[in-house]
Amino acid sequence: VRVAVELVSTTSANEFMVLEVPGFEMRQIGIGDVLGEELVSALVEASAGAVAVTRKFTSELGTAESACTNVLAESLFALGGSTQQGDVNEIILYNPLSSDAIVDFKFATEAETGMFSVPELEGVVVPAGGNLRVDVGEVVRRRETVATWVTTSVGKVVADYFQTFDGLDNDRGFYTGLAGSSEALRWSHYLDASDPTKSSSLQVYNPTELVAEITVSSGNSEGRTDGQDYLVGPFDVLTLPIAKESPAEESHEVAPNANVLIVESPSGVPVVSGLITSLKEIMAPHSAGNQTDEEVAKGASFVERTVSLGTSVSRQRWTVVLSPWENSNTYITVSNLSGNDTQVKIEDIGGEEIDGGLLEANSTVRLLYDYVSAALLVSAKDEILIDVIRESKTEKLLSSSPKLGF
Repeated sequence: VRVAVELVSTTSANEFMVLEVPGFEMRQIGIGDVLGEELVSALVEASAGAVAVTRKFTSELGTAESACTNVLAESLFALGGSTQQGDVNEIILYNPLSSDAIVDFKFATEAETGMFSVPELEGVVVPAGGNLRVDVGEVVRRRETVATWVTTSVGKVVADYFQTFDGLDNDRGFYTGLAGSSEALRWSHYLDASDPTKSSSLQVYNPTELVAEITVSSGNSEGRTDGQDYLVGPFDVLTLPIAKESPAEESHEVAPNANVLIVESPSGVPVVSGLITSLKEIMAPHSAGNQTDEEVAKGASFVERTVSLGTSVSRQRWTVVLSPWENSNTYITVSNLSGNDTQVKIEDIGGEEIDGGLLEANSTVRLLYDYVSAALLVSAKDEILIDVIRESKTEKLLSSSPKLGF
């Protein structure tokens, strides 16, 4: 397949290139080597057939990868934001069309009830064929939880979110991804409740003027737990810490072997759901006696985060694209929320079966692979939901990875 790539920057001329991508193979472009600008958007077009496109960011604060999109939208959602001291929350808009787009921003936080807007981010122009960066922290200051809703009054856009933590509040790391373009009645998220070095919290945003009654449950290969009910007010965001034992009053308890978290809205009010997973250092007890209190606190600080918008639409076939990452593990959760047992098969890009088996109704399995780079096909006789997380074996790095349903 011949693929044309256009790299777009507001500060220099666009760059064009053409790649030949043979069937069942992958190609990489080092964008910084081609266009060394601070802000770059990419438009990828295939001459025939279909291609899966992903992107990967690497910095001193961590690694993050996600799928690219083939959908322009009039409404986009970004969860997991923070504008606390030392944290940076940015939204990047790209308009690949030939006419200007006009967008409005709205926000929900833990300190306000419902959505609010600011005059500076109403009627913002995203130029034709151009991009725009918005620093949310300049208008939404010192908030621990920020949900952003971008809507267009003219045109359509793509939105990315970037979140960095510089360590001031015992957080360090960054994550990035595409803003979601849809709300749904059901979401599925990867969860690793058995790992003491991971901590998770659920964020659910209600983009409607009705109260959303949601049910949160967890599951594993043996089935699903009974759900707990929560209310999310109109245009508001709910943050729910996930507790593995001795839950606080405003947290959700899960079993230690839970590997999926499921959010459902039986009231019929669609919501947007994201799961934030933090990876922390844990100091061995025998070494703590040689450390000061400050060093002990630093050793137990969260050092990396990732946010997954999860999966809301069941498919029979999924493609998982793993960009090159040395010394990493890949965790794939496969959830069968149908009423039937189903046969699941996992193949590599060449069609060779590498895993498979029977997945019982209403159960989830977590699979572990150590590929440096791969493209995998996950398929089943019934529709399934999947989520993908990658983790470094040698560093405290964590990333939610792309999965494409079809």
